[in-house]
Amino acid sequence: MSRALVMAAAVIGLSAGPFSRSSAAQEPVKAYLVGDPEPGRKAPVFKLPYFTADGPGPVDQPFTLEAELGRVVVLAFCRGVSDSAAATLLRNLSTRYDSLFAGDVAVAALVAAGSASVAAAAQGNSLRVKLLSDSASRIRRQYGIERNQIGVYVIGLDGRVTWRDLRFNPFLATGYDRLSQAVQDAARRR
Repeated sequence: MSRALVMAAAVIGLSAGPFSRSSAAQEPVKAYLVGDPEPGRKAPVFKLPYFTADGPGPVDQPFTLEAELGRVVVLAFCRGVSDSAAATLLRNLSTRYDSLFAGDVAVAALVAAGSASVAAAAQGNSLRVKLLSDSASRIRRQYGIERNQIGVYVIGLDGRVTWRDLRFNPFLATGYDRLSQAVQDAARRR
């Protein structure tokens, strides 16, 4: 079912029925399409174990979006760890880390692969970002990223999406320039 049809069904379902009249004391009902947080909306929170070049993160301290609030968060969604687009994205995020992410920035890449593959990729490539295994694509769906897409989100200090590119092209330098600018803009918003 297309997103437009799902949205229309949600709006019709919310506005129909005997209780659809709103009084002055009631706030109007707002319907948002789940799985596609636009800039200005709260980012869906989640919790996943992570891997770095040093190995797995502490079991009792998984990556949680809520724990990162108060700093800019960059979430990069990759198809896997073995395709050239994902490898290029992860390599660029790591090798250009200092120029892309000036200041207090948390960077995590969510990979649609199992934990063993993600752990091997993190250690084998000396990555400077946290790799999270989203093998069931649950978080990917919450953010509206289709299975074959690469997408990047920037989340501000308050947990709201400030920028997104749902079809990020890791081979184009202009994408990284836009990402860097988005991170700087998010850091300035207080």
